[in-house]
Amino acid sequence: MSRKKEKEEGLCGIGLCKPKCLQPCANIKVFAVFYGFNILVTVSIGVYFSSQITSIEKQFNFSSEESGIISSTKDIGFVFTVLLFSFFARRSHIPILLGISTVLFGISGIIASIPYFLFPVEEIPQALNSTNTVFGNEGLCSTESDIEQNYTLKATSALTDLSQETKMSNKPAMLILCLGMALQGIGNAPRSSLASTYIDDTLEKTKVGLFVGFITGIGIIGPAIAFILGAQFSAMYVNLKKTNITPHDSRWIGAWWLGFLVFGAASFVAALPMFYFPKKMKNRRVDLKPEKHKDKGEYIKEFLALFWKLMKRPVYLLQCFKSIVVIFVMAGTFPFTAKYVETQYQLPSWKSNIFIGAFGILIAAFGTIAGGVMTYKYKMTPMACLRFTIVINLISCIFPVTGYMLGCKQPVILKPGETSGLFATLSNNCTRSCTCTDDMFQPVCGADGANYYSPCHAGCTSMFNGTYNDCSCVQSLIKTASPSYCPTDCTNLWPAIIVGLIAAFFQCLSLMPSYILILRSIKEVEKPFALGFQNFLLSLLGFIPGPIVFGKVVDSACLKWRSTTEKGGMCMLYDLHDFRLKFSLARFIASVIIFLSFLGVYYFARHLKDWQTNEDIPEIHFDAEEEKVFIEKNSNVDMNDTVS
Repeated sequence: MSRKKEKEEGLCGIGLCKPKCLQPCANIKVFAVFYGFNILVTVSIGVYFSSQITSIEKQFNFSSEESGIISSTKDIGFVFTVLLFSFFARRSHIPILLGISTVLFGISGIIASIPYFLFPVEEIPQALNSTNTVFGNEGLCSTESDIEQNYTLKATSALTDLSQETKMSNKPAMLILCLGMALQGIGNAPRSSLASTYIDDTLEKTKVGLFVGFITGIGIIGPAIAFILGAQFSAMYVNLKKTNITPHDSRWIGAWWLGFLVFGAASFVAALPMFYFPKKMKNRRVDLKPEKHKDKGEYIKEFLALFWKLMKRPVYLLQCFKSIVVIFVMAGTFPFTAKYVETQYQLPSWKSNIFIGAFGILIAAFGTIAGGVMTYKYKMTPMACLRFTIVINLISCIFPVTGYMLGCKQPVILKPGETSGLFATLSNNCTRSCTCTDDMFQPVCGADGANYYSPCHAGCTSMFNGTYNDCSCVQSLIKTASPSYCPTDCTNLWPAIIVGLIAAFFQCLSLMPSYILILRSIKEVEKPFALGFQNFLLSLLGFIPGPIVFGKVVDSACLKWRSTTEKGGMCMLYDLHDFRLKFSLARFIASVIIFLSFLGVYYFARHLKDWQTNEDIPEIHFDAEEEKVFIEKNSNVDMNDTVS
């Protein structure tokens, strides 16, 4: 490569337009700042779906399993493209690829909002008075003439038609959301390894942890923003029209589609700076010689040779296995964390989003940045990073057990003729003259402090200003009831939040030391492909199956489905103990496996002299005959030259 061309590759600008005023930006620190904002936006839109699962499930009658499938499609797009991007990382213009990938995030946000406009919510539920139509009085006790009972039957029929309409919009909406998520996966593919390679090639070894920790920490703030803004959108009714029901009402659907549009637009803005950064920074630490032109067969040989070498690195493979376990559980539980908090502690969707975003994720970001600062300040060697992560992960095994102990009891719901542990029978025949149906589960809180299956099962015959009146089953002087459950007497919310914050901090504190272990267990030439291959495995075995499996797990804890004719659709009521046990057990098992994996890494790495310093690992040569046998089994290409 000529000096002139090499100099041009180190200049900021687009094409031939590379003005002097932009050249001070040809700096890795400036890149870290702009890429930090870039990843902040893209991570936000990637996580936003998880903050709106409850509202989306209500509008389209999705089950948790279907929500998990939508979440997984993001990584299906990732799997099909990540190895290609990783293999050609150093042959490409990394910043431009990062810019293009960000544009894909913007397009995905627009696509994901389309189902709302195709299948809008027309009916606005109201908390009206007793003079209203059948729809205004749905769920009330009918105590008068057969004519009124006929109106009730018509209402039930209309509600059934509305349910069928929701079912009809279910599949198209799901397909459109899956398409949006898949585009995010394709856009995320080059980001997973290319940005790290771009930074690691430029900086000294001891500074990589600081910069990657900074960017990762900023990226973790993205989910916090997604959940906080998600809380604001969840507090708005889905069609932005005025309604006098509240977010505590079981019929409430938040304006989930707004966030996709907001973050989608922000992605287009965040993409612009990436197109101006140079192909490579000046004074790079790693400056590989330009490759000669290769045909397809030579690329296949090189690909298989790199793969074979990685298969002979137990330290690398163990860390991949550990990461798969982490991602499988994290990707599986995270989309349903907001739902877990909502159901366990009886919080509205917007409030659970605030707790997760403002507290948990921000603390996680602080822990990640703190871990990166520690690796830089104390110049931690790979072995020091390994010992540190072993201790941290041993401590982390305690938190799932503590979290299980800080749950809440199942609320008892009064319903005539029921004597199960969930439902308690009413003490009198107060609903004998009512035409109540079990099809409509709409819990209300009586003035006596008891939960009732529906306004009808509480014997309520009228409604005024959001309050049900003349409720014959309510055992108090004031015969009224209000929508939603009665306030819980469970006091474990704040202790659970504190334990969760400590757990998030400790787990993220070891992220950067763990990442350093991955970088130092592979050679420079293998780095892009090794990181890409790891991310390929994480998606194939972690991100894709995790949400689907845990969606089934969440559905298995369901006690009451919206549909009374078949199991599926949205779950209206969960078994809190079963939900909590399965979530906590999965996290505990994952913590134990991670700890044992790090012990295995220590066993194989304890005698490696390279891990006692911050120097590059030496070139390691493998038996060429072993490589040749492997490659001949997987390719028809003759193998005379391999990558050493």
